[in-house]
Amino acid sequence: MITIAIYTSNHGFGHSTRMAALASEFIRFGIRVQIRSNRPQHLFRDLDPKFTDISVTTCDFGVKHGPNLTTDKAATRSALLNLMSGRLELLDAEISWLREAAIDLVIADIPWLAVEAASYAGIPVFAISNFDWFYIYSSIFEADQELKPVLNAIYGIYQRVDLAYKLPFSGRDGMLAFPNATKLGLLARKNESYTDIRSLHGIPATEPILLTMYGGEGSLELDLETICGVFKGRVFSTNSEIKSDRHICLAPDADFLDYIKAADIILTKPGYSSLAEAVQFGKTIVYRERLNYPEERLLIQGLKAYPYKYALPQKRLSRTGWTTLFKNIARQDKARIPGAFTNSNTEVAARIIADFAALKTKGCKLISVFDIGSNNLNYCLYDKGREEVLHRTQVSTGLARNVKHNKLKADAILRLKRGFSQIYAYDSKIISEKHVLATGISRTAVNSDRIAAWLEHKHGLNLNIIKASQEIKYVHYAIRLKKHDSEGVVGFDIGGASTEFAWQDAYKRIQGLSLDFGLLTLIQNFPDQSQRQQVITDALLTVKPPLVRTVVGIGLTVVFLEQIIKSDSGLSHRSREWGRLRKFELEQLQQDLLNNGYNSLLPYMRDPVNPDILALSCRFCILIMDRFGCSEILVCPDGISAGYARSLKSG
Repeated sequence: MITIAIYTSNHGFGHSTRMAALASEFIRFGIRVQIRSNRPQHLFRDLDPKFTDISVTTCDFGVKHGPNLTTDKAATRSALLNLMSGRLELLDAEISWLREAAIDLVIADIPWLAVEAASYAGIPVFAISNFDWFYIYSSIFEADQELKPVLNAIYGIYQRVDLAYKLPFSGRDGMLAFPNATKLGLLARKNESYTDIRSLHGIPATEPILLTMYGGEGSLELDLETICGVFKGRVFSTNSEIKSDRHICLAPDADFLDYIKAADIILTKPGYSSLAEAVQFGKTIVYRERLNYPEERLLIQGLKAYPYKYALPQKRLSRTGWTTLFKNIARQDKARIPGAFTNSNTEVAARIIADFAALKTKGCKLISVFDIGSNNLNYCLYDKGREEVLHRTQVSTGLARNVKHNKLKADAILRLKRGFSQIYAYDSKIISEKHVLATGISRTAVNSDRIAAWLEHKHGLNLNIIKASQEIKYVHYAIRLKKHDSEGVVGFDIGGASTEFAWQDAYKRIQGLSLDFGLLTLIQNFPDQSQRQQVITDALLTVKPPLVRTVVGIGLTVVFLEQIIKSDSGLSHRSREWGRLRKFELEQLQQDLLNNGYNSLLPYMRDPVNPDILALSCRFCILIMDRFGCSEILVCPDGISAGYARSLKSG
């Protein structure tokens, strides 16, 4: 599994919120994300904790501000010199952290010392932003000759990036240190669903909403009392001193995205995330430019093509001035919003993932395998040149749930389509040979052709429903590594609708047996636990390998059991390392489940699992140990998808 470290500039909130949006996309592709920042934790609260770790570091500071968000040149200069004077100690700490965390890729937005640490650690590093600090500091300290060596050092460090990406609102010269930066679409936070702010605060649909926000750096001097007096609606801000009955005070850590979505007018300072989050919803933006801050020029240039924006003068508006402004906004004509202002989060993340895969494999053949199982859709990105898994992930589909008369349920097929499209949105940008397999329930379902037709029509992909004998072969290849002696090794895969065992005979031929039941079908067909156990026990007697020295479980069933027992949700993210399940650990887990200890196990699961399925998978593994007279099972994180990719001949 790929692990990415994201370093955010410790300036305001904008760098962190847009990187949170990017991290959310990576997580949807099963990538583990490490956030390195000193920004408030609430900026990252929506990220899945099973895929996210947040730790504090200070690789930059941005710009120091005075009253009304004006640039404090003296304080900024002093802070910059202090940061660079402690550069070596900071680099030592970051290099050690990067190596210990086993980071595959560093993304910097855009602290230059994070770039330098990654380059020394030998880890690929990508930069993404709408400006670089060389541009900002060169503009602020244009006449300061003593700072030239420092600025040149920043420029030189930025040159070490492997790739750079330019976001909108960057202007022509906002990223001078990255002359070959690739242009990307709009990156901004978005939610799957939004709180109904009007219902929450009892605001009628006919009453307009004005939201004021300043990002994470100080505040603007705005006469909110006057604004509340003339605006014919509700005004939201974080100012707790406003007494108007039209004003609603928000907590500083409120989810402003919900309020941006609900607002009619956004009153703000120009900041990338403030503008990006507003324009993606087509909101009217009223802004006041900050003095002597170079990014403002870039942001305002980027707004030129946006039809709904108004610039405030530097002097304070009178009551009449605010009244006139709000009347003009109310009379504004409806205009088409250019496509450049639509959210492009998935496309941005997919491009970065594809570029990383190309850089990592350096032209080696990549194979993407989608395994449509009975309970999960499993994905594997395989590097054929190095014969190793580059990335794997899965989504729960429950395809075999409630199957009657060998017919898949419509809602199960819909879940599969959504899960497939979620992963394929990223994989489609990767240059790879793509294969779609189906196992278990798809072999017997009479309407599997609906899935095949959809894959061909929607994505131009062919569905390969593999036979049980082929699945046995791929179980064997999943545990077959370089210089690995397969003699006496029995591999197994407990699926949702079938269970496969594989081994080699004395002539090195792959042999095995497929049992026509899995976890889901056992539960559906045998409501009594003792019946299930008897079915498994009887079937295992028919599994007769000639020699058993080692038993290896592959796939999600054993991986999830191990991470629950070890209380470590990160075990499913391993690449090559094998784990182990001991019989006494499984017996203890069974006892915990009997004692209603299920809720304590939830933090270590990818998705909440039916306790019945968890208990059955636990019992199934114990019965396998009893059958082969062993006290432990090795856990191979690879599954059928990796085994299939490994079985393909090179070229």
